Amino acid sequence: MIRVLSHHYGDGTIYLPSEKQRSIYDIAVERGLINEEGYLTRKGRIFLARHLEPSD
Repeated sequence: MIRVLSHHYGDGTIYLPSEKQRSIYDIAVERGLINEEGYLTRKGRIFLARHLEPSD
């Protein structure tokens, strides 16, 4: 999940470097971490901040 969420532009748009991550992307949308337009939500930003290592 972190790998998918960390692939975002400054405006919060999520991009997938490979189609293999599509199922994880879909789960993130279902959980409210990414909205229907493909942007990282507030909930997604909080999740990402809590789970990223400081060196990431």
